[in-house]
Amino acid sequence: MAKEIRLCAYEETPDVVPESSSPFKFTSLSREIRDQIYVWALVAPSPIIVWKGQWGTDTDKTRRLHSYTTFTDVVQIRKETHRRWIDPSATKHSLAECSTNLFFCNKQIGEEAAKVFYRKNVFAFLGDHNWDPIVSWLTMINNRNRNHLATLEFKAYRPEEVWQRPNGERDTREEDSREPDYPRNPHLHFSTPIKYGLVEIINPAIEEIFQLLGQQKTSTHKVTINFKLRYNYPGCGWVVEEGDHYPQDGWCSMDLPNLVEKFRTLYSPKSLVDVIWTGKCPKEIVGRGDRDYTRTSIEVHLENMKNKGWEVEISPMEGDNWEWALYDKYDAEDKHIPSMVLRRMPLKEPLIGDDPNPWAGALRRLSSEEYELEKTNHYYD
Repeated sequence: MAKEIRLCAYEETPDVVPESSSPFKFTSLSREIRDQIYVWALVAPSPIIVWKGQWGTDTDKTRRLHSYTTFTDVVQIRKETHRRWIDPSATKHSLAECSTNLFFCNKQIGEEAAKVFYRKNVFAFLGDHNWDPIVSWLTMINNRNRNHLATLEFKAYRPEEVWQRPNGERDTREEDSREPDYPRNPHLHFSTPIKYGLVEIINPAIEEIFQLLGQQKTSTHKVTINFKLRYNYPGCGWVVEEGDHYPQDGWCSMDLPNLVEKFRTLYSPKSLVDVIWTGKCPKEIVGRGDRDYTRTSIEVHLENMKNKGWEVEISPMEGDNWEWALYDKYDAEDKHIPSMVLRRMPLKEPLIGDDPNPWAGALRRLSSEEYELEKTNHYYD
């Protein structure tokens, strides 16, 4: 009887079976919450470096110290072989904090994650690019993702130059040139009379960039292109100092910003592509040598910038003067060096190309025809 009681007591304590429940689905969250998760997972703290490269030789110490492991565009310059070295690790490091595996979960999550990734991040092209990597990348990411882009940063470098003859034809450059001899852009018209001298070569890939960003744009979301200036701005000219043997190297015309503005308005009629040029103020604005420029002298230079076609915004001045640090020691932490944001004013048609480099005579011997023109009608007086 006791044995029977023990069995009954055991049978009266059944196992607890948990209730069945369906697995958690990420897509069951609201879109607002999912988007916030994508922001946490996919937005980098600094610009994502899509491409970074520089010109250098096989034994270049700078290249070896910065992990430039692949190369393109091999050019023989004098007795050395120069290559456009690329640093693929820069892209990897800038993506280190982004959970890009989200793109491959399923179609819905992949598309939602990509929208946040391209809209919330800044994508940068650094170093000695020749605009072609930008076209390749914009093509690769397809039109849907291009529509999500919000901010692109390009290093704005001074274009290479070629000699233009009095009849408008261009000489073939030496074989050691780093860039091909692109023809004159058809949007740039000649001034009258046509002037000889060094003129800038504009890569046609720049126009392709604006075609890709503007022509097939289906969203109303604006994309901003930030051309990062290293030193002086286009159109500033060059203050030649005594003993300068290469004054022509400091000249930069308005042809590049003029064509950029032309392409922007041509391929983005609804102003969905914005262009700014940013950098530290050049020494002509802040000061030169040990001199401090006053507010009045700075305003005079700003007026000259406006006459060149620039709309100018400068960070606020502290006090009546800016103290000027050494020109080659700009530092982001130096509060005395203001930053500037430039926008090209609306263009006037027809678009006339800038005059050739006024210091071109320092580079090459003039032909007999050019010499006669030089004697009778100096272009730059």
